Amino acid sequence: MTTERIRLRIGDMGKAVLITGQAYQDPKDALNEFVSNAADEYAQADRRAGRIRVFLRRKGRRTLVAVEDDGRGLDEERLRQIARNLFNSSKTSDPRTIGEKAIGILAFQQLGSRCDIVTRPEGSDRTLALKLERGSPRAELDPNERRRARQQPGTTVYVLDLDPDVARVLTQRKVVDYLRRRRAAALARGDYQIEVIEGRQSELVTPDEPDGVRLDLPPRQTLWGRIEFALYVAPRPDKPRSVSVVGAGGTTIIDSITEVEEFDGPPWSTNQLSGMVAFEALRQSAGRRAILREPEAFPVFLEAVRSIEPAVLRTLERVAREVDVDMAERLNDAVRRIFSR
Repeated sequence: MTTERIRLRIGDMGKAVLITGQAYQDPKDALNEFVSNAADEYAQADRRAGRIRVFLRRKGRRTLVAVEDDGRGLDEERLRQIARNLFNSSKTSDPRTIGEKAIGILAFQQLGSRCDIVTRPEGSDRTLALKLERGSPRAELDPNERRRARQQPGTTVYVLDLDPDVARVLTQRKVVDYLRRRRAAALARGDYQIEVIEGRQSELVTPDEPDGVRLDLPPRQTLWGRIEFALYVAPRPDKPRSVSVVGAGGTTIIDSITEVEEFDGPPWSTNQLSGMVAFEALRQSAGRRAILREPEAFPVFLEAVRSIEPAVLRTLERVAREVDVDMAERLNDAVRRIFSR
């Protein structure tokens, strides 16, 4: 008997759309998808230092979160492509961008019941809107959005009717801290700016200041790009510290390298190391915040990090000895002062 080839088909498109959009473990991860889209727009337009604005309205009858950019905007055909190509992103071949699986727009379903993409393309005086509803396999394209007409080109994504639990989680403080961790490398480079606004309160997201003395570790050049090490050593493990892993688009994939089982131990778990390891070739797995273990780039990442571990361990040991000597000298000084009275 010959082997039969059967074409796969989605039986219930509405259910597939709903499940795909609820793949995120944290509502802030779902919100981050829309920040990624805005960052990608600036990257594709070769515009540095553009501002991304995140608006929060968590109280009242019409709760919402909105993410706005001042990019090139989207024309009618681009909006149709978004609706018709949910699993076929045009970004996959562009190394400057983060999004690649074309499911991020569906992330609104983990936040609220509706999503409106309101946009004004360059060279046009009309504002367009693409409207989606949770669990619906269809979208509505409005070629003349008047109520929320934009005064300049760009795009605002509105997620409306937030779930009550989501509204409690997406506070301004939590969103700012989350974006500071996730976007530290890109913010430090000046790729773009992020402003988080709730009511009359506005806060600009800034990268964390380094903690400790920086290790002199040269970057590693590979076939898949440079691997850069920005590691800082603190003299004492007096508070939690971690080394993040930064991937495509300068976005933090994981907050601590110890989440990679190969590095779940010293020196990475000592609470004396902070900073980041950056490798643009690394990608995040869909929905869940983890490094995608691709067969080409991921082994290169593992080998590069393992290669610096001996130097990092030697530095920690030297710092520990110097701290012990310093503590002993201070103890001796205290004893001498006591007995000299």
